[in-house]
This record gives sequence, C-alpha cells and structure tokens, in this order.
Amino acid sequence: MNSSVETELRGAQFARLWAGARAAYEASGGELGRRFAFDGQTPTEQRALQGLLGRASKRPSLLELDAALRSAVGRGLAVWLTELGGPLRDRPAERFARATHRANAEGQVLNHRLSAEPWFEQWWADVRADGTFATAARFDDRGYLQASLALLDAVLRGGHDRTPLAVLAGSVTGDTKRLGSSTVRAMVERALSLRAEVDRPADSATRRALWRSFGIIVDDVSSDVLVLNVRPSGSDRLSGWLREAAEVGEPFRITLRQLSGAGLQLDQTLLSICENPSVLMDAAERLGPGAAPLICTDGVPTDAVWHLLEARSPSTTIRIHADFDAAGCAIAGSFIERVGAVPWRFDATSYLAALARFGAMQLPPSKGTVGPTPWDPALSDALAADGRAVYEELLIDDLIADLRWRAH
Repeated sequence: MNSSVETELRGAQFARLWAGARAAYEASGGELGRRFAFDGQTPTEQRALQGLLGRASKRPSLLELDAALRSAVGRGLAVWLTELGGPLRDRPAERFARATHRANAEGQVLNHRLSAEPWFEQWWADVRADGTFATAARFDDRGYLQASLALLDAVLRGGHDRTPLAVLAGSVTGDTKRLGSSTVRAMVERALSLRAEVDRPADSATRRALWRSFGIIVDDVSSDVLVLNVRPSGSDRLSGWLREAAEVGEPFRITLRQLSGAGLQLDQTLLSICENPSVLMDAAERLGPGAAPLICTDGVPTDAVWHLLEARSPSTTIRIHADFDAAGCAIAGSFIERVGAVPWRFDATSYLAALARFGAMQLPPSKGTVGPTPWDPALSDALAADGRAVYEELLIDDLIADLRWRAH
C-alpha cells in the first residue's frame, strides 16, 4: 500500500466525492451498480477524480470507485467509507424495519378488545392524524404503544379506588415511571378523555380530575400550599391541625392529599394571598397568632392552592399580592379571574410608589412580556414602560402592617 496515495485520497479534494458515494451506497443498500451525480466539481476535484478513475465523470458509479480503491489502497469502497466516516447504514433495510414496526403496531391497535368502541375509533383516528401514533410506532422497540394500550385496558377494566398512578403503571408495565413518557401519557389521556366525553387535560388540575374520575390518583403529595393562621371550622383532622397551628402562629404546609380527604370550611371574612414564602415567614415571626390568615402560592399556584380556596365561604373576600413583574401579574390575574380576588397593594399607584422608594437600588429587570392587567390597565403600561421588577420582599413592611391591622 502506498501511504502517500492514501493520504491524497483522504484530502479535501476527495471529500465531496466520498460524501456522495456514502449517500448513494446507503440509499441503495450497498448495490455497487448505483451511479450518483457529482455536479459542480471544482478544477481540483476534477483532476482528483480523473486521476483516480483515469477519466472525467459527472456520474461515477460505486462499482468503478470500488475497483479503483482496491487497486490504489487494497481495500474496497465499503471498507474505505467506513474508515472515513464510521459504519454504513442500510437505508432500504431501515425503511423495511420501520414499515414492519408500523404494521405490527397497527395490528396491536386493531386487535385491541376495545377497537369496536366509537370513542376508541375516534382516538385511533386522532392519534394517526396528529402524528402521535407515528411517534409511538417509530419507537415501538421502547414499548410506547404496547404500554399505552395495556395501561388503557387496565384503567377501563375498573376496580380502582384511589389507586396511585405510579402503582398502576408499575403493576401493568413493570415500570412505575412509564407514564413519565410524554408519548405514552398523551395517548392514554386522550383515550380516557374521549371515553369520559370531556376535553383533553389542559393543565395539571384537569389532568388530576380526569384520572380521579377513573379511580386513579396522580401524585397528590408534591402539590402543596403554605398557610399561616388559617382557622377552618370543620371537624376533620386537618381542620384540627390547622387550628392548633394558628393558636401559636406556626406556618403549616398542606398537601393536596390532605385536602382531598378533608371537610374544610373557611369562614374567615378575609383571606390574604402572597407569592413569596418570605412574606409569610416574616408575618409569623413578627405577628405570630395575631396575623390575619395568609396563604402563600410560593410561585405559580398549585392544585392544592385552588383546592383549598374551594372551601371558602361565599362571603369571604380574597385579596392578592405578588411580585411586580410579568409572572406576578399573571399570578394575580389568575386569582382575580378564577376566585374573584381583589388586588392588594397591586396596582399602578403601588408600583410607581415602590419605584420612587427603591429606584436608587439596582432593581432587576422584569423578565418576560407583561400581559394585560384588566383590574388596572395602567399597571401593565407602567411595568412595560419602566421594565424593572419590584419583588415582594422589598414591600414586606407594608404587607405586615396590613396583616396586623386586619387582625384586630
């Protein structure tokens, strides 16, 4: 073997030739009779190809390249291309495997015991139309489709009474995290929605409700809400715990699981809501049991927050404060829209006053686009114009003063 010849064949003047040869070889499944277009050759590439083949060519064949390589470096085209760019793909075989996967997947669906149900037929049409089935079929070796059908079958056979979702997934597929796959979850939840004749889940709350309607409980421990001095009048255990915590002004974190089995009755005339835990913790330190009832969202409100507020009395007033930034406005807007909350020091006047007090500080920028603030359109205008955020922590003294005043 002539090392100088091999070095030359690995040079830039041959790079496009070998790239074209690889594409043609892979597309044909290794048929050396295939020719490929080698257009737009530079003078350097023309001379290189002519030196290799002994003639100029705009459509070289794989066979003549194979012969030329065997003569020049003692190795055929397949070995040469593998050395240059790694293993060669057999694209016809891959297409056949994909078609086989898809046919097998379709067979699983069409032979399912529920395939004659009208809602199942609609589900089948939907997942084909939007590409969900194609994704599942493409990765069928990961068991996406098989898991989806098995889980759907298990849910609809019934007999579930607050079965945790992870337990269901583990018992059916052997993998407690199987529904962590977005493809599997999307397929199962779409089918269940059609079966229950409800809209597909749009958020975590509607997702939990859908599964709950079939006796399955989605994780109800990680969703929680932090409260201070909330004193429900119910006779259930959680109500008792909350009253005991309020007696000493101790913050209490309630999980969605605790709320789901409770009979809370929130008869307070006023419930205050803040976004940041530091506000609630400071109220506990400075006011203790004398602070007005306070609920903290700790960012975007969870299902537990909304579930807790379902226990409020019709006469209860809810007031909301949040960070003066895009996210805070969205949070406040959700409370105003969903539960009729009123803004609590959360308007353009309060924002501009805060800028006047703290403007000398290096306030952070308000990230994201501020949406409409229909309770005070001037607020979104002011935030957009100034572009700086004012977080609740800077306004704690004002909020604590309100909580002390309301407590007496």
